[in-house]
Amino acid sequence: MVSGMSAKKFVVVGLWLAVAVCGWAVEVQSLRVATWNVGNFFDAVQDETNPHDDYYPTSWRRWTEARYQKKTENLAIVIAAMKADIVCIQEVENRDVLTNLTQKIRGLPKGAMDFPYIAYKLSQDRRKISNAVISRYPITGYDVVQHVSGMRGMLRADVAVDGTEVSVFVTHWKSWVGDARQNNAIRMLEARGVRREVDAFLEKTPTGTLVVCGDFNDNVDGVSITNGLFAVMCQAMVMENPEKRYLYNTLAELPEKERGAYYYARYKVWNTFDSLMVTAAMLAPATEKGASWRFVPKSTTVFRYKDMVGADGRPRPFQRIRLKDGTDKYDEGYSDHFPVYIDLKRQK
Repeated sequence: MVSGMSAKKFVVVGLWLAVAVCGWAVEVQSLRVATWNVGNFFDAVQDETNPHDDYYPTSWRRWTEARYQKKTENLAIVIAAMKADIVCIQEVENRDVLTNLTQKIRGLPKGAMDFPYIAYKLSQDRRKISNAVISRYPITGYDVVQHVSGMRGMLRADVAVDGTEVSVFVTHWKSWVGDARQNNAIRMLEARGVRREVDAFLEKTPTGTLVVCGDFNDNVDGVSITNGLFAVMCQAMVMENPEKRYLYNTLAELPEKERGAYYYARYKVWNTFDSLMVTAAMLAPATEKGASWRFVPKSTTVFRYKDMVGADGRPRPFQRIRLKDGTDKYDEGYSDHFPVYIDLKRQK
């Protein structure tokens, strides 16, 4: 006669053998997709081909190897704490900093995670800051689509997750620096360019899983977002559109006062530049045909990691501060943006 405890052990061993012999595997049921402008993620080696690289020890920034490594470690801690599976990143200098970042995340003493897959391609930005993706699941393809000459372009990456595909379009539109009318015009061109890519995606795969995200440098009600990209805050509007062309801006899930991930000091206002958008197929009820991965309602989160939040509630950047006596010091923070994430669930 087998005791109760022995019987439980027998069942566990039997299941383990079945998995080993038959190749059974538990399907991934949930995904967390994040976007984060990590703020000038440069190494400490001067790129002599880039006249705008001022991140090295003898530059005015006094950007040393120790500071670069400390910033990388801080970013790693936040990403691990966020527990995202696919992280879309803005303001990356090169692939090496991403490799260093993933190694730091893997080597953390607590909460370590493995991101073995990287999507990165140099954009046309004059400072050579580009978009990137790190993923826990295989990236099967990626490319940069350039909609406006000299700008950062849109990174498209396709991620394979247990027989399904999740596509992410990562963008970082024109900043507010310079002439406002010109900047608005450039952002509209970028928005329409991304819109064309979304339309092409939906025409080919109407029920595909697509997340459009990044630092749009425009607020949720900005013209480039609503009229250029067709991303709206009303889920009913997305679902009732006959052509299913609208994107749902998931920041709508948050109270208005909690949507900001970046504080614009000049106007003393929180901006809703950082967001993730999903298609109508990802909002479909479980009983209806739709995407393999559905958006989880109320999962949108502006991730305010405790040590990243300054005394005034703003995100703490990793930056040089000049003191009144003429000397300077570094605030060894993280970025001037908080990361934002959403959750997806597998639809059987």
